[in-house]
Amino acid sequence: MKIIENMTNGYRKIASGIAIVAFLTLMYFALIPGGTMAAVYTTSGATIQNAFVRIVEYPEYNASTDINGNYQINSVPYDAIAGGSTYTMRVKAAGYGPNSTKVTLNSVTPNPAVNWELYPSDPLYIGFLNDDGTNYISEIQVFNPYNFNITVDDPVIRLGVNKTTDYEILPLTLNSIQTQQVWGGSFIGSVKVETTQPAKVQGLLKTINTGIYSIAPARNISSETIQYIPFLNDAGTAATRGYDSGIQIFNPDPVTTINANISAIRLGESRSINIAIPPMSLAGKMAEQVWGGDFLGSIKVETDGPALVQGNLRTLYDLTASIAPSRTISSETIQYIPFLNDAGTAATNGYDSGIQVFNPDPVNTISANITAIRLGESRSINIIIPPMSLGGKMAEQVWGGDFLGSIKVETNGTALVQGNLRTLSTSTASIAPAMTIPTVATMYIPYLKDNGTTYDSGIQIFNPYQTDTINATITTYNLLDGQIKSLSFDIPPLSLGGKMVKNNIVGSDFEGAVKVDTKVGSIPRPALVQSNIRVRNTMTASIAPAIE
Repeated sequence: MKIIENMTNGYRKIASGIAIVAFLTLMYFALIPGGTMAAVYTTSGATIQNAFVRIVEYPEYNASTDINGNYQINSVPYDAIAGGSTYTMRVKAAGYGPNSTKVTLNSVTPNPAVNWELYPSDPLYIGFLNDDGTNYISEIQVFNPYNFNITVDDPVIRLGVNKTTDYEILPLTLNSIQTQQVWGGSFIGSVKVETTQPAKVQGLLKTINTGIYSIAPARNISSETIQYIPFLNDAGTAATRGYDSGIQIFNPDPVTTINANISAIRLGESRSINIAIPPMSLAGKMAEQVWGGDFLGSIKVETDGPALVQGNLRTLYDLTASIAPSRTISSETIQYIPFLNDAGTAATNGYDSGIQVFNPDPVNTISANITAIRLGESRSINIIIPPMSLGGKMAEQVWGGDFLGSIKVETNGTALVQGNLRTLSTSTASIAPAMTIPTVATMYIPYLKDNGTTYDSGIQIFNPYQTDTINATITTYNLLDGQIKSLSFDIPPLSLGGKMVKNNIVGSDFEGAVKVDTKVGSIPRPALVQSNIRVRNTMTASIAPAIE
């Protein structure tokens, strides 16, 4: 067996050959020691050493490739009475996504040659998930957007130990696996996901007693060593409907300990704590630990090596947690929040929404123009934000009354923008990350749930263009019945369009993934996409960001 890199097109090929020696005198046995897997494929290019190959049905039959990319797996059993056996072979190599293929062993094809490709891997990480089984449940969700199977390898990692599972996902299908299943018990830690080709990945954190979901976006490890969480609230008590907030930092390096400086910043003042994070481990602090008391402000995390940073905002009285992804500083001065709702009262199951703008500059004041946009109409407020300070407004302050629409924030300097959507009856806040106009016209939401009774889900699409109408096509991939359905509609300039999944698109209970394509005429044109999952009995809404 040789595992070979094709240098011209960026992937590596694997060829497998199986030489079978059938012992006909033993055919009355159901499984017969078969023969030897041997190298049968050669080509030009570099080989992959130390790739691990195994037969899934018989994991004890495995081997690692040598310096030349060769391996052998001897005496593989097969069912001669039934005419042969079909097995799944699975391959994994460091730096490459996993892959699988089916191999049939029988006397007619004693030496089948099977070729497949290993693509370079850029792993995705979910910085923090909690699956203690008492307060929270966590899942790893992977949507396969291709018309062919992909293989997934997703280790869950805690205190330097990782436990992994690998599996195949059918075309255009969502797979969801609970972290406890992978870990083998209660789990609090981080997740790494590698796939045959890039897939759509996220984590899901569910608060058990409220049924509320929070989405944890999967991300690549950034080379940036400074990351920010624009807004956290760690003040009050359960009796006062207060919050607590944590900062979690995952060190993905398998060998080296990293150091992290966590700074809590409020009104130009900064207070810091240093922590050391061992290899492949998660560490963190509560915001009030860093500040030394009640805190409402911004977080800066600086590390001396690559790390994944995440925050969470938790409502104390019911322990509902909302994920707050970290951000790096961007040169973009225009950012959007596709959808906020700031209308109604607690008695009417209403919401309020805030926009937070953090100025990370230690010297310069910046100005921010916050624009609320609804049905083509815009209303704006300008605010001044001092150095290392957080500024913001409620959406109804910008609009001048009840508001349901989109937000645009334009600054004259670098800033970090975030929104939040709060359900008034429960005080549960969900983080709404700001975004720039994406580079692609196809966006994915890996998981939504809409049965019309316990949960419903909506997809919101904002058209940021001044004159062009965009056409949006929403495609749903339903795990419950395997159906794929689509709906297209137009969205006027500077307007928000959207649909409920069950009522407007599917017409039946839905649990699965969603794809959104946008265009102007026949030409793809990016738009800003966001969604939400809402618990019907409390009308508590949780933001589900779309991903490219």
